[in-house]
Amino acid sequence: MENQQPESDGEKHILGTLLPAYLGESMLFRSAFIFVAWIVVWQLGRLVEYTPHASVWFPAAGFSFACLLVHCRKAVIPIMLAAITITIWNINHYQLPLNLEQKIWAGFLFGLAHILPYWLGAACISTLSKSKNKNTPQLIITFLLVAGLATLIATVLVIMSLVYTKQVDISK
Repeated sequence: MENQQPESDGEKHILGTLLPAYLGESMLFRSAFIFVAWIVVWQLGRLVEYTPHASVWFPAAGFSFACLLVHCRKAVIPIMLAAITITIWNINHYQLPLNLEQKIWAGFLFGLAHILPYWLGAACISTLSKSKNKNTPQLIITFLLVAGLATLIATVLVIMSLVYTKQVDISK
C-alpha cells in the first residue's frame, strides 16, 4: 500500500464548513436544501406507511419542526413548496380524480395545516429559550409538551384538510 499524506486542516474541514456557510448565507441554497431534504424525508417515511396518508412515524413533521426552530420563518416557503409538491405527487400516486388547480389548493391547505402548528410551537420554544429565567429542565419539559401539542393540532388540521379537499373519504 502506498503511504498517503494526511489531509491538511483546510482540506479536511472544507465540507464541514462549506455546507453550514451556504445554509446560513445563501437564501436560495438554504431553501433548495430544505425543499429537497423535506421531499427525501417524506419519501423515506413511506417505508413505514401502513395506510394511505398515514405512517407510524411522520419524519417530515420532525424535520419541519427542526427547520422552523433553527431557521424560523425562512423555512416556511421551502416547506410550503415541498408540501404542495408532495401533495400533487400523492394525489397522482393514489390516482385521485382531482384537477391541477384542486391539487395545488389541496397542497396549500396541507402546507398550512402542517406548518402553522409547528411554526407556533417553534416560536414558543424559541421565545422561552431566550428568556432570562430559563433552565434546562424547563426547556426540555416545554419542548416535549409543545412538540406533542403542535403534533396533535397538526394532525387534526391535516386530517381536516385531507377530508375537505376530497383526498380522504370519511363516508367509508
